Amino acid sequence: MAMVRIRAHGVPVGTVAVTAEQAAHFRDLGISFLGLGADTGFLVQGADNALKMFKGA
Repeated sequence: MAMVRIRAHGVPVGTVAVTAEQAAHFRDLGISFLGLGADTGFLVQGADNALKMFKGA
């Protein structure tokens, strides 16, 4: 596996996960650092939450 060869050279291995389940899988594989989600997803979620709060007010 490439990750094993990369880490053997002292280089950290990282990736981006879309879901918490995927992040857990990558963690279990020994990935050194993870990004979870995407900026656009967080923006959409925040806008959706704000709209729900506004409609409920």
